[in-house]
Formats: sequence, structure tokens, C-alpha cells
Amino acid sequence: MNLFFSAAKQSICVDVVSMGDDVTGGILQQAADITGGMFLHAKKPHALLKILMTNMLTDPLYRIAFPQLSLNAVDYRASCVCHHQLVSSGWVCSVCLSVLCKYTPICKVCKAAFTIANLPKKPWRRKRAAADSRK
Repeated sequence: MNLFFSAAKQSICVDVVSMGDDVTGGILQQAADITGGMFLHAKKPHALLKILMTNMLTDPLYRIAFPQLSLNAVDYRASCVCHHQLVSSGWVCSVCLSVLCKYTPICKVCKAAFTIANLPKKPWRRKRAAADSRK
């Protein structure tokens, strides 16, 4: 993702044409959205040249003159490293920034070891009302 943010900062447009069965595109759809590029899914391989000529070869400044294909909303959820499933909340390694769907004491990517510090328990105290009633 840092690559795409850097590309957007440098005004570099990333265009993506997806040709497989995966219509969503995952991280490449996010890349196109972040950089102001275009994400298209080629349903038919023989239509690839037409898609490239009409949508991808024009300068990003002139694309507003051409009709845009409607796209679905971009899904910005991260995918976990262990199962490659989209997660809306997960554990992030502080060393390599990989996303995990459940807590593991050792990162599966960079092998960094983690511990969860237990919060200290509150000291036991008698209630004041009970202490006052004994007097």
C-alpha cells in the first residue's frame, strides 16, 4: 500500500485491467482508486484491445471527456496473511505491518515475538460503608 500512496504523491496514475474470475481485484482495485486510475474487468479476452485503446491509453486529464464505465465501491478491508480472507478488524504486526485475523505470539511473516502485557488487578479494599458500620 505504501507503494500506491507514494505513486499518488508523485501524481502517477495506476490503471488496472483484471482478466481472471476475480471481479473485485483486491489490492489492485485499491491501487487504482488511490492513484486516481481506472480499474476495469475484461469479461471477454478478445475485448482486451478495445478496453485498452478506449479507456487506458488516454491521459488521465482527458478522461473526463470520455464516458466512464460504472464501477462498484472499492473495498478497503485488509486481507489476513494466514487465510487470505478479508477482515474488518485484525491484529497488525508492529514490525512488518502484516495483518493477521487472530492473535499469534509469533508473526508468521517476520517471526517477531509478541507478548500481551496483563493489566494489574486492582488491589482488594474493603468498602467504606461496611467499615463505618462496625464502629
